[in-house]
Amino acid sequence: MEEKCTFNDENKNCNCILHNKNTNKSLTVFNEAIERIIKENKDELILSDIIFPDNFEYQSVFSKHTNIQFIDCEFNKKMIHLNIESICYTQCHFKNNIWFFDKKDISKTDNIYNLCFDYCTFEEEFNCDFYADNMPRCNITALNIQNSTFKKSIKFNKCNINSSYMFSNNTIFGTSDFEDITFKEAYFIRNKFNDVVSFKQSYFDSFTFKENTFDKLAIFEDTTFKSKLNLKGNIFKDEINFLGIKNENGKSLETANIVNRETARIIKHSFEKLDNIIEANKFYALEMQKREEELSKEKNWLDLIVFKFHKISSNHSQDWLLSLLWVINLTFVYTSFQFIEALDSHWLFLYSFLSIGLIITSIEGLAYLEIPKDYKGLFCVIFIFLNWIFYSLITNDYTMCYASNNFNPFSIMTGKESLTFATLIYKAIITYLIYQFIISIRQNTRRK
Repeated sequence: MEEKCTFNDENKNCNCILHNKNTNKSLTVFNEAIERIIKENKDELILSDIIFPDNFEYQSVFSKHTNIQFIDCEFNKKMIHLNIESICYTQCHFKNNIWFFDKKDISKTDNIYNLCFDYCTFEEEFNCDFYADNMPRCNITALNIQNSTFKKSIKFNKCNINSSYMFSNNTIFGTSDFEDITFKEAYFIRNKFNDVVSFKQSYFDSFTFKENTFDKLAIFEDTTFKSKLNLKGNIFKDEINFLGIKNENGKSLETANIVNRETARIIKHSFEKLDNIIEANKFYALEMQKREEELSKEKNWLDLIVFKFHKISSNHSQDWLLSLLWVINLTFVYTSFQFIEALDSHWLFLYSFLSIGLIITSIEGLAYLEIPKDYKGLFCVIFIFLNWIFYSLITNDYTMCYASNNFNPFSIMTGKESLTFATLIYKAIITYLIYQFIISIRQNTRRK
C-alpha cells in the first residue's frame, strides 16, 4: 500500500502543489496549502516530502510556531534559519545556502534553541558565522548535526552553545570552521573532514573527540580545554596546529589535562613537524609521564625503575637545572665522605654521614620536581649555597678544589690512583648526570 500525501490523501507521487517540482508553482496556492497543514497541527507541526519553491518566505509563514519537524523536504531558496524553540530537519535537501542570521536585522540572532539536522544534504554553504560587523554573540541552546553531507563549507563562529553540541557521522567536503565558540558539551564523533578544519580560539568545557578523520590541516591554535583531552582513535593525515593550547587557567596543558600517552604523542608529533622543538619537548615529557603511569598499572617494575630514575635525574631529559643540582650535591657529599675517611674516623660515623647526605640530596631532588617552574632557579641557588656552606665547614675547602677534581668523571680513570668500588659507582653516576645535563640543554636549545 502506497504512503498517502499529507495534503490531499493521494499517494506521494501525485502532482499536488506541495510535492510537484515545478519551480514556477503558484506561491499563493502553496501558502494556502501550508496554512491548512499548520491549522490542523497546532501543537506539533510535521511537514514531510514537501518541495518548497524559490520564492517561499519561511519566516513569515512559520515564525509563530514553536515546534516544527521537516522530513524529507527540499529547500531551493537561500534560507535564513527560523528563530523557533524547537526545529528538526530529517532527510532534507538544501540546494542553496542556509544562514543563521539576517544581515538586514541582526537583532534576530540573539538565540537559537533546540536545533537538529539528521541525514541532510547541503549543496551550498552552511553558515553560522557571526563575525560580521556589529553582530551580537549568538546563544545556541542545543544543536545536533548527524549523518549529514556538506558538499561545501560549514561555518560556526563566535557563538555560545549552552547545552550540548553533537556533530557525528558527517562528511564535509569543504572547509570547516568552529572558531571562537564556547562549548558546554561538545561531541565530535566519526566525522570525515576532507578539507581544513579550525577550532581556533574556542573554549571546551566538556570535549568528546573520537574516530574522526582529518585529510588536511587541523587547527587547534589558542584553544582552551577545561576538561581532559583525549585524541586517541582519531586519524590525522596532515599537519596539526596546537600552538597556544591551554587549560581553563590560561596555562599550558599539564598531565592532568592529558588523558593518555597517545594524546601527548599526537601533540608532540604536531610540534615536531612544525620544527617547534621547545613545545614538542614539553609534550614529550608528558608522554613519558603517561608511559610511567602505564608501567605502574602493568606492574612492569624493571622498566618502571628505569623511568623513575630518568624522571628524577633530569625530568626525562627536559630539565638541565635538575641534573646540575644532582651533580653538585652528590659531588659535595662524596668529597666530604672522602675527606672524613682520610681522617681515619670510625666506619659507623662515615656511613652514617654518607647515608644522611644522600637522603638530604634525594629530598632536594624530589622536592625540586614539585616546585613551580618560576621558582626552580631560586630553589637551586639557595640549596646549592647551603650545601656549599656545610661542605666548606667539614672540609675547609672553601675554593672547592677537592670537589672540582671529583667533578671530572675521568680524573681518577686517567691518573695513577687506584679505583675503588665506591669511586667507580660515583663516577658512573656523575657521568650519567653530566650526560643528562648536556642532553637537557640540547633539547631546549637545538634548532632541529
